[in-house]
Amino acid sequence: MRTRRPPATRAQRSSQRPVFIVDTREQRPYDLADSRIETLKTGDYSIAGLEGHVAIERKTKEDAYSSLGQGRGRFRAEVERLGRLNYGAIVIETSLSEFLRPPTFSRMSPRAAINTLLAWAVRYWAYRGRDAAEECRDEEPVLRESD
Repeated sequence: MRTRRPPATRAQRSSQRPVFIVDTREQRPYDLADSRIETLKTGDYSIAGLEGHVAIERKTKEDAYSSLGQGRGRFRAEVERLGRLNYGAIVIETSLSEFLRPPTFSRMSPRAAINTLLAWAVRYWAYRGRDAAEECRDEEPVLRESD
């Protein structure tokens, strides 16, 4: 039987280091200190104990174009799940100027790709920031102490 630890004090929380969760399906994961590999329901990265609140979906430029084109339905479902979290984000590993040059395999125009990402950002995140912050303000974060 597991016993619950009392909530950490503010001083204890500030000295704790988060443990990052890397999804088992992440093909080339970042080498993060204090991380472990687990299956995440949403995103490629999260923080231990906050998996239902925080997630980051990571995409290369090529993967982003593919996900916005042929994999659109699956990607949109992922974006919808991210939008239900308190803190969800998509990181596309490229500059804007490079993103505007589509991969050779893609038939999607850069304008369509950017418009889709902006439309989804407005639809799933634009009006949540303040509400999500207010909901979480008084919650005690669940972080693991570093070893």
